[in-house]
Amino acid sequence: MTKSLLLTLSAVALLLFSGCEQSQTVENQKSVETTKNIVKDTIFIEGMTCEGCESGLALTPKHVKGVVSFKASHVKKSAEVEYDKSVVDLDTIKKHVITQGYKIVESPKDVKTASKAAMKCGGDMKCGAGKCGGAK
Repeated sequence: MTKSLLLTLSAVALLLFSGCEQSQTVENQKSVETTKNIVKDTIFIEGMTCEGCESGLALTPKHVKGVVSFKASHVKKSAEVEYDKSVVDLDTIKKHVITQGYKIVESPKDVKTASKAAMKCGGDMKCGAGKCGGAK
């Protein structure tokens, strides 16, 4: 009886541990697949003049499905974007930025810098209003 009970308990333990390992392997595979689809890219944006512009564009992940992160810099006149390429493409993200009143350019040297006279915020970069300057 003891030998039979020990054998049964061993078999149950083996099944429990093997199922746990298999489940963990499936989770790890999903994580690797998700990571494979994440793309990092830079887009160059004309029309950002202050931190308010950055803040407005930082909401892009909430508005565009598949965007993981969006870090805009009015100083660099660009945004670093991470997105899931199986859900969204870069052109769709660029179209969203355009609908926010900005212009997408191909390289940083193509970005025109707005003059302080053109900025509604006066160039202090602290208005927080978003799209306060060169964005049209």
